[in-house]
This record gives sequence, C-alpha cells and structure tokens, in this order.
Amino acid sequence: MQKKKGQYITGINAINEAIELGKPILKIITQKGSMSDRVKELIKKARSLEIPVQILPPERFMGSKIDAHQNIIAYLSAVEFVDIDLLIAQIYERAEAPLFIWLDGITDVRNIGAIARSALNFGAHAILVESKGTGALNNDAVHASAGALLNIPVYRFETVHKMSKILENNGIKLMACTEKSNNKITDIDYSVPICVVMGSEGEGISPEVMGKASGSFAIPSNEKIGSLNVSVAAGIMLYEAFKMRNN
Repeated sequence: MQKKKGQYITGINAINEAIELGKPILKIITQKGSMSDRVKELIKKARSLEIPVQILPPERFMGSKIDAHQNIIAYLSAVEFVDIDLLIAQIYERAEAPLFIWLDGITDVRNIGAIARSALNFGAHAILVESKGTGALNNDAVHASAGALLNIPVYRFETVHKMSKILENNGIKLMACTEKSNNKITDIDYSVPICVVMGSEGEGISPEVMGKASGSFAIPSNEKIGSLNVSVAAGIMLYEAFKMRNN
C-alpha cells in the first residue's frame, strides 16, 4: 500500500521510490519502539544521504494526525536541493566569485522567503541551510519568496563543521553579519568568494558558527527600535554586495 497526500508520503516502498528518484525530502519520521527491519534499513539509507530522520515517541508520532502506513512518514520539500561541489565548480568555471548566504537558525518561513527574494534579485549564487533548526522549505516559504526559492540554488547540509570545511576547501571566506561587530558593512570586500551568515533575530548567530567565521560586520543604525529584521538586514547586505560586484 502506498499513500501520497499533499506534501508527505507514507509507506516503505513509496518513500524508497522517492529517494531513488531524487525527490527532495525535508525529513523522515518514524515511531520509536515499532521499527521493522525494513524501516531500520530505510532509515540507514536516508541518513547516508543526509536526509534528516526523527524517531519519535508514540504520542508525538500519533500527534502528526497522519494515517502512517508502516509507521513511517516522509515530508517532501517544495524546493530542490543542489550538489554544492558541482555548483561551486560551475561558478568558478564562469570566472565568477561565489556569493552565498547561510541561514543559521532562521525558522520563520516569511523571513526565509524574503531573504531568498533578495538573494535572487541581487545575484547571490545560493542559499545554505542546515538540515536541523531551519524553517521548512515548504509552499508557504515559496509563496513568501514570490517564487524565488524555486529559482535560486539551495544547499542543505548536515553539520556546521562540514559546511565550513566545504567553504574553506574552495577558498570561500565565511563572514558573520552581527550587530555585535565593530566592523561596518561597508568595510567588507564582497568581490572575493564570500559566504555571509545571517542568524535568527532572537538568538543571533550560534557560537559554533561564529567560531568558524573569519570575520564579522554590523549594519550601522540609530538603534531607536533595536536590531533590524533579519530579512531586511540580509537585503541591505546583498545590495552592498551587488553594488561592489557591478561597479
């Protein structure tokens, strides 16, 4: 038995087929204590492909209110994920300097959508999102982006360490946009290969990500109403990059 409803799939065979076809999967959830050998094998396969897996207690699993065939559910992404190594190679082959924006802990899909819209308009090459702790790239996010999320490459990574190593190995400088920095946004050289991290409004950039950054900068303001909305801050940063790269 296979079921497909909206943005999720249930059943081992259906989920296996989706994985084999390269369908973008946000996450897979299953119920603790009731995993068959086939479910365990599917989970192992998903994790090897860096697809997030959650093993939930029965009360939380049943709280999904989905009639889950074989106690396993795969939530589909409205956004396709790219191969980052291939993307970087293509950017360099065009004699361009990569410009990425890394979303760290941003959960509001409206902010994600707005950032994607600015990123596409101002020439960013990709958006980077961690598989955990980032808002779902669903239809709401696509709608908030006015379709930009369907047109700008998105790379999903498993760990901060892995992402930072990919950037380092490809000569891409990691910079943090944070109000705590003493450097100004106009002090940054955006003409070089660069990835800018934007953190959530509540928590800011995580200490782990800050520890990987080679520098930081702030957007000056009169501070009458506190910090800027993260999507507004991202738009300002991306416009500065656009100006420098197009002069």
